[in-house]
Amino acid sequence: MNTFGGPLFIVGMPRSGTKLLRDLLNQHPKICMPEVETVFFPFFIKKYGEDFDFNSPQKEQLFQDFFNTPFFWNMKRIGFSINKNFVERQNMVKSWGEFANLVFSFFGPKQISEDVILGDKTPQYIVHLELFKRIWPEAKFIHLIRDPRDVCISAKNIWNKSMFRTAYVWKNTIQKTASLKEKYQNDYIEIKYENLISEVETVMRLLSSFLLINYDPSMCELAKPAENYGDAKERSNVISNNKQKFLKKLSRREITLIEEITFAELARLTYTPLYGKKEKEVNSLELFNWLLHDGYNSMKFHIKEKGVSEGLFYFFKLHKQSNYTN
Repeated sequence: MNTFGGPLFIVGMPRSGTKLLRDLLNQHPKICMPEVETVFFPFFIKKYGEDFDFNSPQKEQLFQDFFNTPFFWNMKRIGFSINKNFVERQNMVKSWGEFANLVFSFFGPKQISEDVILGDKTPQYIVHLELFKRIWPEAKFIHLIRDPRDVCISAKNIWNKSMFRTAYVWKNTIQKTASLKEKYQNDYIEIKYENLISEVETVMRLLSSFLLINYDPSMCELAKPAENYGDAKERSNVISNNKQKFLKKLSRREITLIEEITFAELARLTYTPLYGKKEKEVNSLELFNWLLHDGYNSMKFHIKEKGVSEGLFYFFKLHKQSNYTN
């Protein structure tokens, strides 16, 4: 069997089950991904350049920027800190690939060997796969796709986001990735969330083949709860019926509008519309209002979770870096 050394990126829409998929894959002894989304890579690559010289004095500033990322903030919250080993490896970094390997391995959940696949789960990276392919030509991508009607419910319940802007972003994401399967062939795969939770072993065997590793039964069970929010919060099992919640939780008007915003992509992915009959064009005023609504409620969420000062710091840092991932 040929070998794949990474990096591996799990991408998609937030609230699509990417955390569940990462934690299942992390059960495999040959896969290691941090338990926190990195988010910052597109921002850093655009700031410092795709051909950044890691021998330049700017390298010190790059690492100072790294220590101010929401990723590093979150890793410190769960007990990680910089040590002598990290500093020694930091000094040896000569490329974006080595920088990524340092981050993925040092902040990963297990001790690693040379043949471990390193990677990351950051859903929003879905819009940057072409950039990542230039930086990491060997990269592989798993795109997890979930029924947009359930994605919209989850985004509203957790962050009080506009369901209709979520539907709009879902539609754009699917449109932008429509050609990737053909373009990247053996390096890109689409998995439906609904299949993941109802046919775990089948999906894990498929992904093992995709990643050129032997299937391991441990990939079908969680070592600990994958979710901090929603119906799967603190559940350490895969909930096989966690789908089609929109049938009970959304009104006919809400379902219709979500289906009309996502109409063409619903059909392509064989999600059957219940009430939507045609594509809806979203105007700029609607989009602007939804964007303001989401920004305000995202800031409230982080303040409530982290306190005023840390919440505002985190929100603005995340917003600045996410300008490249939305």
